[in-house]
Amino acid sequence: MIVLLSYNGDAATAEIMDWLQHLGGPYRRINLEDEDFRNITIEMTRSGGVHTTLLLQDGSILNVAEVSCFLFRGGLFSFDQLPAPAGPVPPAVAEAHQRLEFQTITTFFYEQVAAKCLGSPLLHPLNKLKQLQAAQALGIPIPATLVTSAQSRLCASGLGAQSVVLTKSVQESIFTPAGDAFYDLKAAEIPVTEVPEHFFPSLFQASIAKVIEIRAFYLAGDFYALAMLLCAAPERVVDFRTQTRQIRYCRYQLPNSLTRQLTRLMRMLQLNTGSIDLVRTAEGHYYFLEVNPTGQFGWVSEYGSYCLEKKIAEYLLHQHEAFEKSTVRARQL
Repeated sequence: MIVLLSYNGDAATAEIMDWLQHLGGPYRRINLEDEDFRNITIEMTRSGGVHTTLLLQDGSILNVAEVSCFLFRGGLFSFDQLPAPAGPVPPAVAEAHQRLEFQTITTFFYEQVAAKCLGSPLLHPLNKLKQLQAAQALGIPIPATLVTSAQSRLCASGLGAQSVVLTKSVQESIFTPAGDAFYDLKAAEIPVTEVPEHFFPSLFQASIAKVIEIRAFYLAGDFYALAMLLCAAPERVVDFRTQTRQIRYCRYQLPNSLTRQLTRLMRMLQLNTGSIDLVRTAEGHYYFLEVNPTGQFGWVSEYGSYCLEKKIAEYLLHQHEAFEKSTVRARQL
């Protein structure tokens, strides 16, 4: 059985399921955010076995050991505090204890899943600063970056010589509901002189004079890249998501030297899939911006005619068949 771990509203999951149905692969979708972590059972036997199960809302049981492979598209268990029993322990202490127990139990569950998963709940989200550090260590250029909470330190840094800098979230962007609306965090360009003296710690980067933005989807060793050609002056567009009507898309072939570096980066970050964002300058230099392990790739698939949803389904089906064969061999021993 192939299990797709996802969240409500993810279109990519639905399309992958359609392909699994077409290809004849057994599958099931589970949205962990709708499930109760208290229904996790972990049994360790004297023989050394570990049995991890989850009682699902519909009454069925997910046995991690019996799953051939997982796909992780996002969505994790939510912490649901139980009322603390009457006693001498303060409520805040009881809540802290429950939250730590929640993290320990769910992390163990995620580790069992990650052992045979495309994507990983353990790497959601993936620290953006660690990404930049790893890329830099491998010789992949990154924009000059600074995290600070004071304008004086910004001006004293190498970024202080620029009239404007980019600012973005330190962690990957999130969609936050508020009433009837959702709020998304996008990169913004801001004059250095307009930065207040004191503020919440923020990430700043040098503005790169780009001519092309690139989204490269990585799937188990292969890259599927799409270039975004901005009809407006590309060097002035901070976040391409705000200029979708002025963008032309086309397939893009990354240089072999860059694909080798990016492959090493993905291995260093322990990622077998993800969406990588890059920019290219007029001089032909490439800069790594970030990788989102569960980033959207539907538009890369569509505009690049890659049919990525089918490729993912085929990958999962191949993993399932290999699991079934190994299970048969084990029973014959």
